[in-house]
Amino acid sequence: MKPFKVILFLVFLTKALCSQHNAYFFKSDWENVKLEKDYIPTKDDTCITFASVRSCSEDEKIFMGYDCDKNVNIKYFNIYFNGDKWRAVPKKSLQECLNGEDSLHAVTFVEGFGRTFLTALDRATLFSRQYGYHIIMFDWPTYRPAMKSGKNYKLTLKESETLAPYFSQFLSELSTLKNNQPQTFKTLSLLMHSMGNLLMMHAVKGNQITVKDTLFNSIIMNSSCVPQKKHRVWVEKISIQQHLYITRNNRDRTLNGAKIISGFKRQLGERPRKPYAKNALYLNFSRVLDREHNYFLYPSVLKRKPYIKELYRVLLIGKEPDFNDQNRYIKKPKRHAIDLFDLEEAQKGGISLGVGM
Repeated sequence: MKPFKVILFLVFLTKALCSQHNAYFFKSDWENVKLEKDYIPTKDDTCITFASVRSCSEDEKIFMGYDCDKNVNIKYFNIYFNGDKWRAVPKKSLQECLNGEDSLHAVTFVEGFGRTFLTALDRATLFSRQYGYHIIMFDWPTYRPAMKSGKNYKLTLKESETLAPYFSQFLSELSTLKNNQPQTFKTLSLLMHSMGNLLMMHAVKGNQITVKDTLFNSIIMNSSCVPQKKHRVWVEKISIQQHLYITRNNRDRTLNGAKIISGFKRQLGERPRKPYAKNALYLNFSRVLDREHNYFLYPSVLKRKPYIKELYRVLLIGKEPDFNDQNRYIKKPKRHAIDLFDLEEAQKGGISLGVGM
């Protein structure tokens, strides 16, 4: 490939990676998102819990910044939404956020690249509305509008390692809450999307996770934007869950872009290779998807392929689907893998094209 074509290709891929920062589904702008310390939720409100390491100025209209808090203190909020209005109520701790809650189906959500506070809130809202579970968002800054795309990407890579200890701290606080108030959760799972998996990777490699108990029913490493090479070494050290799933899509446009930008390093959520982690089950979506990256969340994907939504719905409450269903799944024991399969679609002559970056 000629040099100028390489440059154009990299520019295209970088834009593909960074295009996610302005993908809103709701009117979650600073006119509709307000911090109200004394807000009393109504029966029609839905609550999302935020644990954020962003800079915060509670006296300003734009109260959450684009950068990390200089002291890296985790700030907690319960954010109540109803329609296209969000009210953020600051809390002193995770325990205060969930005080009085009982038998929650809760999902801890860690987002990837291209997220401001508003887009993270928008995605958490979509997640809540799609599945109906209580979302506990670990929010970290991965996009700064004044910074060029390439620098944003490089800074996110760097800060993922810096912030890994604070992600570990958050897990410890979540574990303490679960142990002290066992009635709070009926199920508790963790979904890390794309570059959000970097936080877990660095935390494990740095021996920073101090949780000893089984914290999560399921951990889903979704569309992982982390190097697949030697992933078994650190993935097998993750031991705070009953079930561990790693999803893949060979045609994932975002991960193929990340592979090029990172020096042709294969990404775990794209094409994992041996040796495979023995404590994980690899879920391969390549037979039923085209280029999608956000296939667990985007309405355009889930509407066309409702069985994908049903799969995640079951995984997120710690249950195991019926992988013996030969109309839906193909077992690959040697690869510790399950391939999703759509018999009806295959009989029609192929998969349909999709978006969902």
